Amino acid sequence: MPPRRRARGRGQFQESEGQNEDRRSAPSRTRSSRDEEDEVEVLPTPVERMDVVIARFQRMNPQVLNGAESSEDADSWLRNITGLFDCVQYDDELCLSLVTLQLR
Repeated sequence: MPPRRRARGRGQFQESEGQNEDRRSAPSRTRSSRDEEDEVEVLPTPVERMDVVIARFQRMNPQVLNGAESSEDADSWLRNITGLFDCVQYDDELCLSLVTLQLR
């Protein structure tokens, strides 16, 4: 008896074809690795939910800039934030949104 595989439905089984059974289905089209590479290049980059991005950014413990700080502190804050964004490689719009969360 050929082995049984579980189908998608609950409690349903689908029997697989044995080695000695006739295969009368249409031959499948094999794809070259070049076709697969072209298909992968077309895929858009996934967009993350903003709450996930904010949570990930907050785990990096970014500094908060208060308006009462000196210009040296502001420069230090800017270098720190820029360094964080260099690590995560977000686009400029997302960086701007995250930076505004750190201004008090």
